[in-house]
Amino acid sequence: MTNAERLRAIMRENGLTNADAAQLAGVVEKTVESWLATPESASHRQMADRHMRTIGVMVPGFLAARGRK
Repeated sequence: MTNAERLRAIMRENGLTNADAAQLAGVVEKTVESWLATPESASHRQMADRHMRTIGVMVPGFLAARGRK
């Protein structure tokens, strides 16, 4: 599974928007849109694993702060 596929799955499972994912990853929304739109791009295939780890770690607190589970 690619990072883009993992990101889509995390977003879908947690009801996250592109803006939410961008906030969690510490990037601008346009970056997330680009990751999802062109995952075959060389730079996007190698999306920094740190972004995925950050998103995965931050999702529970992010959802709790917004009253979601």
